[in-house]
Amino acid sequence: MKQIYVACALAALAPLVARAAVGCTLNDPDKDIRRLFPSYTSYKTEFNSLAEHGGATLKAEVEKKLGDRLDAEYESVDVPYACYTIYERKKVIGYVFGVNQKGVFGGMQIIVAADPRGVIRDWYYQKLSHTEAAKLRAEGFRRQFVGLSLSDFYFHREHYPGTAPGCKMD
Repeated sequence: MKQIYVACALAALAPLVARAAVGCTLNDPDKDIRRLFPSYTSYKTEFNSLAEHGGATLKAEVEKKLGDRLDAEYESVDVPYACYTIYERKKVIGYVFGVNQKGVFGGMQIIVAADPRGVIRDWYYQKLSHTEAAKLRAEGFRRQFVGLSLSDFYFHREHYPGTAPGCKMD
């Protein structure tokens, strides 16, 4: 679940400093963005790192708000982040980015679509290799995060088997 919270943290930062999440790109950007933002007319792909937008200071701010340390291997300040800025004509209508993580649930890539305020519109696993993959991909589980933003995770503490308080994994 930490991966989702890190994704949310970075989603909320995207509209502020135009950066995204940990080093994962879309497999088929045109198709994926069309599914996530049906009214889009164009998108721009950028690669950034926390180092480029605040370095250790930004890292410390993210860790403080998450109440957890970023993983030195997957979430270091110099890891490149891919961010897709989504437009309808000239208006920014959202952001799409991915999170690569290896943790309790094995290797995974999570793709998050957020509105310009950093509120989650949708998300899905691009890759997931855990034995509980079906439960984690279940629509009921995934929909619990739609409409949330970074502030919803500020006081979260991880709970085994990885669910947040009030979050149900069938």
